[in-house]
Parts: sequence; structure tokens; C-alpha cells
Amino acid sequence: MVIEVSDPGPLPVDLETALAARAEGAWSQEAALWLLTGDGGMWLPRLEDGDFVKWIGDDQAMAYVDWPKVWEVLDEMPDPDDPDTLREGTTTSQLMVLRIAGALDFNGCPAVLAHQLPGLTEHDTRRVLHAMAWSARGRSYAQTLGVLTA
Repeated sequence: MVIEVSDPGPLPVDLETALAARAEGAWSQEAALWLLTGDGGMWLPRLEDGDFVKWIGDDQAMAYVDWPKVWEVLDEMPDPDDPDTLREGTTTSQLMVLRIAGALDFNGCPAVLAHQLPGLTEHDTRRVLHAMAWSARGRSYAQTLGVLTA
């Protein structure tokens, strides 16, 4: 007996919506998603294309990022013969933002990232400070600090 598997077609929700559904009410996860979707949302397509996203449930209405897998790739030395779509065309500051998003979203963060903060651009420093405040006290608290508009 042969069982045919058909293409389920397009996913019912986009990746950002699926990540947001999982993060809803968890300030750290919400802040991490905000970092991932900022600045034109360059990270979500890279994470999805690199197979770093795991979809949850039969309806795939939620998703999460496989952060240990992301860190494994980021911690490896790039292979010049193997294209690295995660890092390609990014700045050091952008990669630090990705790591910080992972630290906010995943409790098993493998490293303390405070030593990397001085390497952020001013723009990314403001974004990270906003995300940290969001993670600690919620979105409305972070907005009252005015870090993004200062």
C-alpha cells in the first residue's frame, strides 16, 4: 500500500504572525520578535531559509526559532566554500542584535552577551535597550522611556 502525501499548500499564516502567536504575553519573546522584525525584517527570511524555524501544530499557526541551531552556526568559523546565508551581507552589529534576540527569546542562552554591547551601532544600541526594557516591564513601559526617540 502506498500512501501519497500531498502538498499542504501555503501556510495559513506568515512567519511573523506565527512567532507573534507563540510570543503573545511573554515580554521577552515579544521583544525578541520586535528585534527580529525591525530594520526591514531581514532576519525572518534568513531564519526560515536556513531551516532555523520550527512550526507548531497541525495548522502551523505558531512557530519558534531553533536558537541552539542558530548559535551553533554563528559560533562556527565560516567555510569559504559553503555559502552562509545567515551571516552573508550583515554587519557585526546586526549579528549581535540577532544573538541578543535569541537571548531574550530562549532561556538556554549559551553565553553572556554583555561584552558585545559596546560593538553595537548607536541605532542598534537604542533598539536593544528598548527591547531590554520591553522584556523587563512590557511594551508600554519601554515606550515611556523614549529610547528610540531620544
